[in-house]
Amino acid sequence: MNTADTGAATDLERVAALALAVQRSGLLPQEEQAALLDRYRRLREHVLRTGGADTARRLREIDGAEPALSRP
Repeated sequence: MNTADTGAATDLERVAALALAVQRSGLLPQEEQAALLDRYRRLREHVLRTGGADTARRLREIDGAEPALSRP
């Protein structure tokens, strides 16, 4: 595994952790929920832009793990 692969794996782990944090953020103040969601979206977009097909597949798996990441 080269350095770029290691960085992508780390970024994917961060996306997964942020997705879980967003999912569990219901008791936080709205501003903090919004900040978490923003960080998740920005990092997810970065990973999607810089990754390959396997990265996109893994992001879809992460997205499927949580019911909703957007506000009604």
